[in-house]
Amino acid sequence: MNDKLLITHITAAWLREENACEDQVLTFEAEWPNGADITAGNIRRAIELKLDVDWLFALVLRAPIYKQYDEACAPIYKQYQKALAAIFENMLEEPE
Repeated sequence: MNDKLLITHITAAWLREENACEDQVLTFEAEWPNGADITAGNIRRAIELKLDVDWLFALVLRAPIYKQYDEACAPIYKQYQKALAAIFENMLEEPE
């Protein structure tokens, strides 16, 4: 039993059962047709492929580990949201 993960191997079938977006499943399946173990290297590759690892983490990390992850990401996400707001504000400004 893994003390950090609820499951250690995911497949396209599992992703579909969990209602993952089909485009994400197809990308995953193309890279890992036989499924993939949840490892640091595979997570890095998933990020390169622009797969939604935040969604995955919410499903596979045990509650105390997910809480740590969520708390570590909170300030980064807040900065990201501020940056997005600034970008949209600049885009919507009327030319003088």
